[in-house]
Amino acid sequence: MYSASRSDVRTLFISDVHLGSKYCNPKPLIELLLNVCPEHVYLVGDICDGWILRRNWLWNRDSESFVETLGKLERKGSRITYLLGNHDRCLQRWVSEWGNFWVGEKCIHTLTDGRKLLLIHGDQFDRTQIKFSSAAAFTARIHERVLGGSQMANRLLREFGLSSRPMATVLSKPIKTLAHSFSQFKTHAKNMAIKESCDGILFGHTHTPMLREEKQFVWANSGDWLEHCTAILETGSGQLELWSCDGHSWRSSSCRHSVLPSPAVVSLG
Repeated sequence: MYSASRSDVRTLFISDVHLGSKYCNPKPLIELLLNVCPEHVYLVGDICDGWILRRNWLWNRDSESFVETLGKLERKGSRITYLLGNHDRCLQRWVSEWGNFWVGEKCIHTLTDGRKLLLIHGDQFDRTQIKFSSAAAFTARIHERVLGGSQMANRLLREFGLSSRPMATVLSKPIKTLAHSFSQFKTHAKNMAIKESCDGILFGHTHTPMLREEKQFVWANSGDWLEHCTAILETGSGQLELWSCDGHSWRSSSCRHSVLPSPAVVSLG
């Protein structure tokens, strides 16, 4: 058990915050950013939701605080890399003005132990986003409504002393599984990583937090800040950890050269 204010966080990876959605949850993320000082912060796509912001500009104080917090980290010496996703690619010019960030589509991160990870949002492997863009936009609107219902249901669960559940993710899983099967998502993702001479891939897009190793290939997904509130970090020793916050405490799993063990509880100190 340890504090979220750890000083040995070398790298922090976050994705799918979806600022602009009224269901985004940036407060615990801001708290995390204020309690660590990584050498590098990677924003792995869909940090803003341009699809929503273009319809209805919902940019509140929490959204502004998130951008300000990134600026504070940058002034302390952290490097910020912003990788664009399908929901914020239309905002490239605007997010480029947030600070002295590198903004692009993909990059490679070298871990302390020398392994290389391809960092990319992941929509590039989702053929439904490319071939059926209108349907994808419609599905995104439906997902936004489902998120509203999920939050209402979770409030009731908490009132009865029960744990929250990522209901929108659970309901959309069959559709995503079918879409990824159609897209051969995993095959294309691994092929690109191997082509880039990488030992693994870290992405977002699916909103499904994941950290595992298969045949010495690292699969990592930093999750989202709509339901899961998860991030992946690299410690100073090169260990990758998946952090998740339920609003009260942090849980962590680690991955070095094996599949993940059972999570350990991490408290906010």
